[in-house]
Amino acid sequence: MAALLPPRLRGRAPGARVPGERRHRPALISFDASEDEVRVTLYRDSAAWCPYCQKAWLFLEEKRIPYRVERVPLNAYGYKPQWYSRKVDGGKLPALELDGAVHVESLEIIKLLDAEFAEPRMVP
Repeated sequence: MAALLPPRLRGRAPGARVPGERRHRPALISFDASEDEVRVTLYRDSAAWCPYCQKAWLFLEEKRIPYRVERVPLNAYGYKPQWYSRKVDGGKLPALELDGAVHVESLEIIKLLDAEFAEPRMVP
C-alpha cells in the first residue's frame, strides 16, 4: 500500500498534515451572490484572536460584501503555510485579495473596500 502513495506521503500516519498543503476549501460568505460574483478573499488568523483580522471581517459583514475566508495560523501557533508566505510578502495578517491583487494592513483594507463597494459609505 505504501508504494501506491506519493513519495511525500510515505511513512506518514493516515490523516497527518503535509506541510504547506491546504486541507479545506475556503468558506464562502455570499450574501445571496453567486459564487462567480465573489471578488474578495479574506485571509485571517485561524484562532480568531487577531483584532486586526476581526476588524476587516466585521467590515465585510457590515457592508454585506460577498467573500471567501481562508484561515491561516498566526506565527505564535507555528509557521505559516508555504503557499501563504509566497502569496503575502512577510506573511502578514490580515490580508485581502481583491480581483487577484493582495492588500495588507486592516485600515488600508477597510478604505479599499469602502471605495470599491461604495454603498453604504462607512468611512468618512
